[in-house]
Amino acid sequence: MKKEQTEIFLVDANNIIYRSFFAIKAFTTSTGEPTNAVFGFVSTLFKILRDYKPERIAVVFDTPAPTFRHKILQEYKIARKPMPPELSAQIPVIKEIIKYAGIASIEKESYEADDIIACLALKFAEENCDVVILSGDKDILQILSRRIQIINPGTWERIDEKVFFEKYGFFPCNIVDYLALSGDASDSIPGVRGIGEKTASTLIREFKTIENLYQNINALSGKKKELLLSGKESAFLSKRLVQLNCNIPIDISVQDIKRNQPDLDKISEIFNKLEFKKFNKEIKEVFGLKDEISFFQDVLAIGDRVFAFEGILNNPSHFERYLKDASVEKIGSGIKEKIKLLVKKNMHLSQPYFDLEVASFLTGKKFSSADILTQKALYQQILSSEEMDFLFHSIEMPLIEVLADMEMTGILVDVEYLEALKKEYANEMNMLQESIYNNAGEVFNINSPGQVAKILYQRLGLPSGKKTKAGYSTDTEALSRLRTRHKIVDLILQYRELAKLCNTYIEGFSSFINPDDSRIHPEYQQAVASTGRLVCRNPNLQAIPVRTERGGKIRKVFIAGEDATLYSFDYNQIELRILAHFSNDPVLVESFKKGRDIHLETAKQLFSFETNSLFESQEIEKYRRIAKTINFGIIYGMNSYGLSNRLDCSVEEAQAFIDAYFAKFRGVRSYIQKLIEQAEKNRYAITLFGRKRYLPEIIAENRNQKEFARRVAINMPIQGTASELIKIAMIKIHQFLKKENLKSNLILQIHDELVFEICNVEIEIVEKIRQLMEEVYNLNVPLSVDVQKGKNYLEMSKI
Repeated sequence: MKKEQTEIFLVDANNIIYRSFFAIKAFTTSTGEPTNAVFGFVSTLFKILRDYKPERIAVVFDTPAPTFRHKILQEYKIARKPMPPELSAQIPVIKEIIKYAGIASIEKESYEADDIIACLALKFAEENCDVVILSGDKDILQILSRRIQIINPGTWERIDEKVFFEKYGFFPCNIVDYLALSGDASDSIPGVRGIGEKTASTLIREFKTIENLYQNINALSGKKKELLLSGKESAFLSKRLVQLNCNIPIDISVQDIKRNQPDLDKISEIFNKLEFKKFNKEIKEVFGLKDEISFFQDVLAIGDRVFAFEGILNNPSHFERYLKDASVEKIGSGIKEKIKLLVKKNMHLSQPYFDLEVASFLTGKKFSSADILTQKALYQQILSSEEMDFLFHSIEMPLIEVLADMEMTGILVDVEYLEALKKEYANEMNMLQESIYNNAGEVFNINSPGQVAKILYQRLGLPSGKKTKAGYSTDTEALSRLRTRHKIVDLILQYRELAKLCNTYIEGFSSFINPDDSRIHPEYQQAVASTGRLVCRNPNLQAIPVRTERGGKIRKVFIAGEDATLYSFDYNQIELRILAHFSNDPVLVESFKKGRDIHLETAKQLFSFETNSLFESQEIEKYRRIAKTINFGIIYGMNSYGLSNRLDCSVEEAQAFIDAYFAKFRGVRSYIQKLIEQAEKNRYAITLFGRKRYLPEIIAENRNQKEFARRVAINMPIQGTASELIKIAMIKIHQFLKKENLKSNLILQIHDELVFEICNVEIEIVEKIRQLMEEVYNLNVPLSVDVQKGKNYLEMSKI
């Protein structure tokens, strides 16, 4: 243990960041901000801090500037695509987290992280320190020694000299000779054409170095000798590229990389913004600090009296009059969970509430004082000064009881159908597997991207595109382009769809079914999404598939109970209606007031046709689809590049569409310009009810960061206002159901949609619910709700 505490950790930041970015797909905040690289990096960093507890650690970065390797070979790393803007926008966030974690961050112009790490590792090893390097790059293995070890972040395998020799059969210093022969496609190290890893390994085991190999080249014969002779120049060039530069002028001591005191409030603030609730819960454990907030999590204040919550649970009848007293506030953290625990004791915790966790999330502040009443006063002061009193007291706090009731009610599952669907999809997967093997001509692991790539691009010779560091891509986008090239591609895509449905939904949902009532009781979180949207977890029922026929069948799993029917109430185009309200654009306002199809109206404005003209219906539908994409693109601040991808057209055409839209919808153009100007002035975006999202990036010099902040400035007020309106509707409907003492229940919220389980004898409330939703707030355009009903969530008919 003592040895571990004296180890120095050197982390190859870019290696982990790239690995995370390409391994974690479609990981964003509720507003679309990419966070996959940050999430992966933080996961790795937290594992290091938690498992190894290093006292000295440094994170080392590459810089964009060319290195000496580019001078040796202009094609160096040319195969690696430029850093995607979605990734480059995350780098400053990662550096900010490292800074507030009290960890040294190192980079040096014109030098790669590998070279800097090698210099520092050798320097510290000479000073009798043990060094652990975290990197998945092979070239760093050349400096392995008695005092230098390497951990591969992909496997967390610790590699020392012994492990290396057992794997390769030669010493670490000769990895440069091995790579000089075999090459490294991810870094454009050419190697010797025709010499693979197996042959390279055999040669280095025998000859040790390429210098010795070529001095004894006549000991070889045949094709191997011929390939080596023709590739001699490339081999020596490759070795120069692979060899690390251990003579960098860098003045960093062991003391310089000692961990400093972390700023947990700043880290927590970043995690809140990124919607990383998982990490926020782990902060104190990771940094080895005691949980200062455990006191107020386990207490409940009623008015100015503070009680231990455990004591309340142990003797609830003694506290009944306090719990039911509607004249005083109930102050605590995690009030929703406290409500559910008290219900099990046949006790009700009456409103009003003051939840410290929600207050912390809204204000972006975290107070470590153990005095629960002091914290309440501090949060209340900020809420008032920031004009968020109505948002907190009239929306977020009453919503807690609504969510607690939804979670306790749950949604009924047809367990027999779920089991039947599981068998159906398993059989279908088996049939697809056999077809895939027959088309491939061999058996392979369909779940392995590497093996799929080998079959498609090597065995079947399909066009592979550019090679990335992770190899030739076999993701959905890459395979979709090959769908018409070979039957096996479509079969693999079908197999993957079924695998995801089985693993994520069928198996995933099954594990959450309560055997006592055959219902799933998900959790709804208020303090995650910066727009105010509710987040559903354990499991996520807001992501039930619907786009494909197979995915749609999952919806049939959810059913109404006996003598009840499922009803879906879905706000029609609520975000576009909010855009019309905010922008007061005459075309949008008139279209919604007259109940017209907004996408068709937009198409008419952009493409100048009338529905009674000679345009064929198929042609009209095509233009309507384009208009719909543009409408939603405008809400999300989409630029011409993003729109061109969505419409599969050129960037120039996409820009022409955007220009035409703003020429017709001038009110929208003025509103968006105003939003951006206000965000640049105030450094935040704000919703109708005062929720704020701070955007310091909107004045950043980094173009990608600035563009992202602009998109958020456009979308957040619209999406955030929509989330607040539906929350108010949920509260009003909940109050109505309670007042009328009805048995029907709200059981699911999917952003703009509310799903109810309505008793058949209470059918008259359907129109009342619709009315409450449509009259929730007086916008300058009417709100409209589409209603459907059915015995299950798939087979529903409009009413």
